Amino acid sequence: MKKVLFTNPNGREFEVDDIHLLKRGLIDDFNNYWMQGSGDGYFDYYVDGKRVSTLLLGPNVNEGLYLHFVDRVDKKDLLSLKDITKLHEVAETAEEIYASKGLFLEKLVAWDAICYFFDYGGPCPHVKWITPDLIPTDGNW
Repeated sequence: MKKVLFTNPNGREFEVDDIHLLKRGLIDDFNNYWMQGSGDGYFDYYVDGKRVSTLLLGPNVNEGLYLHFVDRVDKKDLLSLKDITKLHEVAETAEEIYASKGLFLEKLVAWDAICYFFDYGGPCPHVKWITPDLIPTDGNW
């Protein structure tokens, strides 16, 4: 049996039954929602009570939403990729946390990846993903 928990920018964790109810805050009211608390959030995906994956969300008002997928079983990280040429430039995602600009997706593309994660607990096949070792030294993840 699957269970998905979301921790919002204010640090409140709750179980998500209907992912579409979160769209209003996460995407539609993007600027106001992500200005709260720490300014970031994450989903944890559980199967039979065991956490198997996590999807971290790093917003930026100008750049969009950066996604960091963590496979807790195989111990691997994947980072969303929009533009490989912008991995040297960084933008703030949360309070004094920076990520390469090339990792940020358009909001609706990120939303599709969030919905996929909610349904399957994995990285969305419609998004390009890279491993952290591809981030240049002047970039960040």
